Amino acid sequence: MVLPPRLLLFFLLLIGVHASVSHGSPSLPPTYDPSICSKSSKCGGVNISYPFYLSNATGETYDYTQFSCGYTDLKISCSLDGSKQTPFIQLNGENYTILEIIYDSRTIVLVDTDALRGSCPRVRHNVTFGQAYPWLQYTGSRDNLTFFFGCKLNLPPPIDPGLVSLADKHQINCKDFSNWPDSGDSFVFTSGELEAPVESELARRCSQVIVVPVNGSVLNSSNQSALPSGGYGQVLKMGFDLAWNSSKDEQCYKCEQSKGHCSYSQNRAFLGCLCSDRKVSTKDCRNNGASNSSALTMLLSLCLRLLPLLLVLVAASHGDASGDTYDTSMCLQKPTTCGNVSISYPFYFATKTKDINESSNSYCGYPGLAIDCDDGKPILQLNGTEKYKVNYINYGSITNVSLADLEVVDDSSGCPRVDHNVTIPQISWLFFSGISVDYLVFFLRCSFTTFAPKPANFNPIACGSFIDLTRPSFVFPDELVPPGNWSQLCEETFEVPVLKYQLMGMDSNGNAWNNSGYAQVLRQGFQLSVNESRRPPNCSQCEESQGRCGYSQAGEFIGCLCPNGRVRSLRCDPSDLAGYAVMDKTRYSILMPFSVPNFLHANIIAGTSSVLLLCLLSFACLFGLKKSRYRRISKGTPRIESFLQRNGTLHPKRYTYTEVKRMTKSFAEKLGHGGFGAVYRGNLSDGRQVAVKMLKDSKGDGEEFINEVASISRTSHVNRGDSVRILFAWIQKGSDL
Repeated sequence: MVLPPRLLLFFLLLIGVHASVSHGSPSLPPTYDPSICSKSSKCGGVNISYPFYLSNATGETYDYTQFSCGYTDLKISCSLDGSKQTPFIQLNGENYTILEIIYDSRTIVLVDTDALRGSCPRVRHNVTFGQAYPWLQYTGSRDNLTFFFGCKLNLPPPIDPGLVSLADKHQINCKDFSNWPDSGDSFVFTSGELEAPVESELARRCSQVIVVPVNGSVLNSSNQSALPSGGYGQVLKMGFDLAWNSSKDEQCYKCEQSKGHCSYSQNRAFLGCLCSDRKVSTKDCRNNGASNSSALTMLLSLCLRLLPLLLVLVAASHGDASGDTYDTSMCLQKPTTCGNVSISYPFYFATKTKDINESSNSYCGYPGLAIDCDDGKPILQLNGTEKYKVNYINYGSITNVSLADLEVVDDSSGCPRVDHNVTIPQISWLFFSGISVDYLVFFLRCSFTTFAPKPANFNPIACGSFIDLTRPSFVFPDELVPPGNWSQLCEETFEVPVLKYQLMGMDSNGNAWNNSGYAQVLRQGFQLSVNESRRPPNCSQCEESQGRCGYSQAGEFIGCLCPNGRVRSLRCDPSDLAGYAVMDKTRYSILMPFSVPNFLHANIIAGTSSVLLLCLLSFACLFGLKKSRYRRISKGTPRIESFLQRNGTLHPKRYTYTEVKRMTKSFAEKLGHGGFGAVYRGNLSDGRQVAVKMLKDSKGDGEEFINEVASISRTSHVNRGDSVRILFAWIQKGSDL
């Protein structure tokens, strides 16, 4: 059956409104069960307290979703195996056993649960959380172990013998190690032992590469030569440290400053402040009264959620404000090969620049990552003129690129000459990571005198293009530059970055080095990393929506480039992605695209506006009722205070409405009905029974009821032993009794 257009449109709008409400932040009840905010509980010897919370200690919102007393990501589960308890936390769906929580330093010590199985465990996943877990971050004690599983080094093409020898030293050879389900060899490296060429070669020949964080102090104090024979298991079992941050949410900060605990939804939305008196505040525990208007809050929240729908429809009726388009060939939607190097976003081809949003020569990628594919040779420029051949690019949590000076690569003399330093422009997002970088220092055309003679132990470069120089030139590793002011004795001095491990075992003053040995080190190039911390928030939001970041020649973010050729100011719409990529549909459930005929826009806007107007009228009515009730309470409060002062010798005790509700189990058992209202059975905290009489019908603002309370209080005096107490209540919701 085909639905009429108007009915279909109404149905889709209903889905949109439902999605908006269901995906917004649910409202908390006015009170909560204090057991979910217990000061401390234990699991397996680990103390668990706020901002951590147990997975089975949560409350329910009005729409039956869970809320926590603590930060969403700090949920701890306590598993029970016989009598043994084990606390664990989940990161990206993987379990990590908690060894310790140190509240003073805000540190939690975790170990991969897989790593606790046997002396030579087989780890099966990387540890990832990053921006998805805003409360967690690594500490400065972090180091890494990198595992290569299912490796087959005997496959063609033949591997470099030097790499084979290095890999043999790191092959896992435990007796009880199981590489299932992979076949082949397995290897383990520390971060200091693993250089980029080794990593790249092994990654191509192994079925799985896993990087596991460990405690750097534990790793450094271990016998690292014994890691492959089982030592790595001992290091893994000591775990790694994560730090948790205080909530960056301003509302949560105010809540905690008022001695409250922050409540969050399962999608990390701040819901309210849980106070010590069991009340829930929308702000903090100094403004508890605001929490009593939960119905008002829910209505206002609903109105606010309808407002975006109206704005969307108004925008739709007037067209898209960010309607510019671009040539989609600018963006590398899938990896493209140049030579034997795979080029992917955030790199881009230098020839693929266009005008976007009136910005000429804009590009799809990060500043400084332009690749020029010249005759099958990938070239990257630094500072506009210095050209470097790209040896390889490793994409991962940190993207690394290996570069070699193009003049050095193309030099056929065997002794390449260097005529510039390597400098990275300020606009570029590339940087020296510092882990694998060393330097060669060139001193060209040096003049020595009797006052500054040439040291006898150092030999000049003696090959190729350097022979025709009238004065000697030298090259040294940075750490072996001889003492003295060589830069003043020589016409030019250049520093060139190289891979640190390439210098290992080289005799920097031998004949081989001074003839062509240094050239081999230069041709291996150096490594830079992409500094993604420079990515601005608008670029991050764009990429989260499956878009690509567009930048101007000045390095300024100019828009979000979507797969269908649209340019958005911040992020791609779901309609921009249809048919281009697999998406997490739940993220866009509120924005599912649908086509609305133009002639219906006015009717839709009018209808939505009417709903909003109704919401505002309801809000005004509720506000008036609340104000009227407040006046009545304020009017009755002086009589209560006067009564307490006049009858001080009777020791009257004041109870809150919440306490009376708890005494009577929410007024569950009615004993009878008096002249002013019903009487209910209740129990004091010490077990004694009381009768609770509530005022319902009275004239004179309850004056008659107050007089009766005073009269009966004198006849049922508190000093009369075990006689049944009668608790008289001036009940108006929100007031004290």
